[in-house]
Amino acid sequence: MWESLPARGTEIMNSTSRSYFLFICVGTNPIAVASVIWAYHEILDLKGVYLFPSSSTLDVAEKLGEATRFLIEDSVVKIQTIDEANIKKSSTIITDALKEVKKLGYRVGVDVTAGRKTMSLALYRAGMSEKADLITYLYLKNSVYQDVLYPFVPKSQITLVVLHGEL
Repeated sequence: MWESLPARGTEIMNSTSRSYFLFICVGTNPIAVASVIWAYHEILDLKGVYLFPSSSTLDVAEKLGEATRFLIEDSVVKIQTIDEANIKKSSTIITDALKEVKKLGYRVGVDVTAGRKTMSLALYRAGMSEKADLITYLYLKNSVYQDVLYPFVPKSQITLVVLHGEL
């Protein structure tokens, strides 16, 4: 779970500088997180995921990490708990992680779909301050699909909205 990130050019990172590392908070709905991971994997060259759960959703994050490793062969998953009620402290933790990943040459995608609003604010704040390559929100157009995993939602009913950057 806490393996170090591979530097670009290693056996895990053998593609171009277009490879992404996704940063996302983990709330109580694992479907929201899994759907974003799946969408990024489908749209971008996703090599890793940095999950930010609260202490109460750490178990959910660990299961999502296992699922991510299954979905994306040779992917790297990092997990770091944050305080869902402390935006400033959480933003600092996320900022440090962003710097670590960017230093290794990965492009950074930040998604604010999942987690509590305070967690998403901390993530957005860190993403903007560290000039994330992409900041997104997975917009579900019809709530009837609220608990449906991304690939099973009709494409006309779900959109990865770009808040910052370009796909």
